[in-house]
Amino acid sequence: MAEWFVEGMIERLLDRADPVARRLLDAAVGHLAPNINPDGSVRGNLRTNAADKYREQALQLASKWVGNTYGCLSLTLEMPFKNNANLPDAEVGWNGELSRKLGAAMLGPLLGAVTTR
Repeated sequence: MAEWFVEGMIERLLDRADPVARRLLDAAVGHLAPNINPDGSVRGNLRTNAADKYREQALQLASKWVGNTYGCLSLTLEMPFKNNANLPDAEVGWNGELSRKLGAAMLGPLLGAVTTR
């Protein structure tokens, strides 16, 4: 799902008609890591690597290190694989298209974070 999230974010960033994308690109330099657990995810493991080591804490520490080391906004986003309790979708639940939309929707909050620093 992370790959679709980043795909949606990149698609919106490349839309020259999108004022939020243009402002964000003018305000910040971005580095995106679409998947930082490829050895686990290729095997269907979202939270563990190929050696079945639980990685969530390591991913959060890595995000914190990047932010502290480079003095930048850094985040690790946990994908919302569970349906929203108030608006469940019995037919499809969470999927790649929703993940792409979430990635595109992140540009607004990111712009707010970088313009208020």
